[in-house]
This record gives sequence, C-alpha cells and structure tokens, in this order.
Amino acid sequence: MSLRGTDDVLVFHPGTQHSWQTALALQQLGRLHAYATSIFEKLDAWPYRAVRYLPGGLAAKARSEFARFSHPAIDPDKVLTFGWHEWVERVARRGGLDGLAREIDRIGNAAFGRRIAELADGQGDFALWGYNGSSLSAFRAASGRKAIYDRTTPSLRKVNAAIDEIEERFPQWVAEPGQRYSQQRIELEDEEQALADVIVTGSEFARDSVIADDPALKDKVRVLPYCYDEALFGQLPEMTEAKRGEPVRFLFIGGISARKGVHLILDALAGLPESAATLTLVGRMDLPEAAFAPFAERVNHIPAVPRSAIPAIMRQHHAFVFPSFYEGGGIALYEALASGLALIQTKNASQAVDDGTGIMLDRLDVESVRDAMLRVVDDRDLLNKWRQAAPKRAEAFTFTRYRDGIADLLGEVL
Repeated sequence: MSLRGTDDVLVFHPGTQHSWQTALALQQLGRLHAYATSIFEKLDAWPYRAVRYLPGGLAAKARSEFARFSHPAIDPDKVLTFGWHEWVERVARRGGLDGLAREIDRIGNAAFGRRIAELADGQGDFALWGYNGSSLSAFRAASGRKAIYDRTTPSLRKVNAAIDEIEERFPQWVAEPGQRYSQQRIELEDEEQALADVIVTGSEFARDSVIADDPALKDKVRVLPYCYDEALFGQLPEMTEAKRGEPVRFLFIGGISARKGVHLILDALAGLPESAATLTLVGRMDLPEAAFAPFAERVNHIPAVPRSAIPAIMRQHHAFVFPSFYEGGGIALYEALASGLALIQTKNASQAVDDGTGIMLDRLDVESVRDAMLRVVDDRDLLNKWRQAAPKRAEAFTFTRYRDGIADLLGEVL
C-alpha cells in the first residue's frame, strides 16, 4: 500500500465496542474526519425521536436501549450512520436466534464495509481506522490512504483453538457446540492485516496471538489498552471495607458462558460455604439450563442492564472474578479497578491486575479459581488492601491515557 501524509482519521465500526472512545479521542486531538457506525443516538433523528410518542413503559424501555448508543460528547455532525443489519442482528440476539444473528452480522459487516469503501475511494486527505472483520473492502479501496487496523479479538485461529479446548474439557457447559470461525473469515482477516499499515491490539495476549500466527507481522503490531468510561466511573462514593463475618461478594459481568470461564466460578463457589461468599452474574445467560440449574440458588443473576447501572452494581461487591479463556482487551477489568474491586483474572485478558490489586491465575481450572477465591475469603485485610489500591491502578487505563496513546500512534504512523 502506497503511503501519503494525512491530517484526519475516519473511524468506522458497524457496531460499537470501544470505537466511540476512539472517535472521541481523535475529536479531542483535532484529528477526527468522521465516525461511521450503524447505531448512534441522535434525539431529533429517526428512530430515536419516536420515543416521545410511545406509552410510558415502552418509552422507558426504548430509552434504556438507546442509552447504550448515546455518546453526547461526540460532535453529531461528525457522525455517519447507515446499515439496517445491526438493528436486526440485535433483535435476533434478544430473541435467542444466535445462528441467525451471526449470519446477519456477516452480511451486515460486508455491506457496511462496502459503504466505507465508497468513502475511502472518494476525495479528501484522511486515514482509515477500521476493525477486524469489517475493514477489507475499505482497505482494498484505500487508494494510498494510511490504514490502522484495530483488532478487538485475539487471532481467530487462537479463538478456535480455545473453543476446541473448552468443548473437550467441559462439554456439559457448552450451550452451542461446534461454533467456530470459518476458514473464509480467517482468510478475510489475514488480508485485512496484510493491507494495514499498523495493527492495534487491546492486550498483550491478543498481540502475541497475532504474531504466533504470522511472525512477519511482529513489527506492525502495537498494544494500545482500551479504557474505561470516566464519565460513569470517575465520581464514585467512598469505598466501604469488607468486614470479617460477612460473606465476600464476588461479581462477574459479561456474557455468561463457558468461554468466559463462568463454569469455573460456579464450581469453585460450590466448594465455599454460603456464609463465606456470594456471587452475582450480570449479563446474558449462555450456559445450558441443565448445567446451571444446580447452582442457581447460590447465584444472583441480573440480566443485561444499561451501562449506566453498572457502577452502582460494582460498588456493591468486593471482588471481580474473570477467568476468561480468551479476550481482546479488558474494559470490564478496568471498570472494576475504578470501582474499588479486587481482581481475580486470567492472563488471557488484558493485564489489568498487578501484585497490589489481586490475583493473576496461572491455570484455567476449578482448583485455581477456588484457591484464589479462598485467599480473598480468608484474608480480609489483604482484600481491603487490594481494593484500596485498585483506583490508583485504574489510572493506567483512563481515557486520557488512551487518548495520549492514540496521539503517540498517529505521530508514528501518520
């Protein structure tokens, strides 16, 4: 790909993830050409303005859903929205039609990419900032533009290998066995990476998986940890200590599935007295009902909630448990630190935890998770020490740090 100088950056993502934070950082740096996405709340635009005409209860539900896509700090004049597929995909997922949702996602990403390709092939001096799985058309049409490739997942070969391991070791916990990324999708992302000038990953684990696939990409790959939303987590009440005699309140937030290691938490919890520990799971339940049923009475399950509700939930707990088998980053971990929670995490996510804030698991098995939870239960002084140190550790993952990282990256690449 031939290169030329550029001033601004077009950020494009058919969904959301952390792309809005990337767009906001570029806007604050004075480098945002535009932010293209499928769903972005604009109160005076359709369908968001329809909320004002809905009955009270339905309006409240609609506002809660649209709040997931509300980013008032971003200049709406810089936002381009197109693509109906994301709407339909979300409806399908809410209806439990995961197979249909995946197919719509595949078709929608391709259609979104074609629209971005039209922009990339047009006039103006700007770079592209795209995401894995939806950047190929744009990068092919880039016509000499610089291309930054934001990889939000580990290598898909690594992901497929992790799914193989989960299904071999824990088949009873897999809700939909046989789900793998296709060779066609893997080759698509291989080409995206080949066309990119730089590959950005959110964690060392993701970076290493890319390099393991293709050592020739080593000089292209950069780690740029994501950030938590300081507008939500920056002004929290003073932390209350975990007292002796009360159960330690453990928390998990995310997709409640085997790939996130939730089954390891459940089996570990079963070995602890009810007086010693409680567990709250927040998110969509993707575990087989028969496997989860024996643990249901020990668990407080909260289905998906608006992001605005997460800080209050986190502050009601003492420790965040996250034994995931693979992650591209670790935003929930950063949010937990900012909320004053101790961490128990896998090395297969972003390296958020350090010796002063919790435990890095060296194995992904029930015994390792149970030992970590027991250590927290047995030593409240250590738990409270970790919790006191957590907000300081969270400063490494603020939006300001993320924005400064982007500025450094642009200085290098552009």
